[in-house]
Amino acid sequence: MIEALFPDGVVTVETTDAVSEDALHPEELAGLGHAVEKRRREFAAGRACARRAFARLGIADAVLPIGPDRLPAWPAGIVGSITHCTGYCAVSAARHGSILGLGLDAEVGTELEPSLVPLVCRPSEVEALEALAGLTSGEGAKLVFSAKESAYKCYFPLVHRFLEFHDVEIDLRLESPRTGSFTAQILRGPTPVSHFHGRFLRDDARVYTGVTLVAAR
Repeated sequence: MIEALFPDGVVTVETTDAVSEDALHPEELAGLGHAVEKRRREFAAGRACARRAFARLGIADAVLPIGPDRLPAWPAGIVGSITHCTGYCAVSAARHGSILGLGLDAEVGTELEPSLVPLVCRPSEVEALEALAGLTSGEGAKLVFSAKESAYKCYFPLVHRFLEFHDVEIDLRLESPRTGSFTAQILRGPTPVSHFHGRFLRDDARVYTGVTLVAAR
């Protein structure tokens, strides 16, 4: 389903299956350290999805260790993103070229807790959510949360700068209560990339958002 979040040239793999850390390569396992069991299972599932994505891109026997910056060390010439939430893992990946960066996020589809809404959403976003038909404010706030996460995942590998939630403003455009697009504007400058474009999907279980940074033509 999440392939609809991205343009042609991006491969996606998702799973709800448990994956044992025994499937990890030694270079990948070394990055886990003393991680708890839940983190180890998520990590193994992410790497299993990544290897399936690499195979679809024509890359055999690739590994995905943790780099010095604690980010996935994607193979040369590959950009990608990994997401985990309860019982779910997914990867998006593409060859670097016309696609410069990717961000993927999935969240359990419950409403964002009211106490978190002002921490995640700017006042202008809260106002815009109140005008959206077909979504409760809590559902819309969860979408904003996920969109900011996917934008950040695309942004950070390019700029290596941390962002707070209020450093990003999301403009949601619904095609239906379950599908649509958004723009993420980075308000903290200066920055080489100030706008990211993405899509979202919702089903009965989760919210999914994806961002693609495409090279200027």
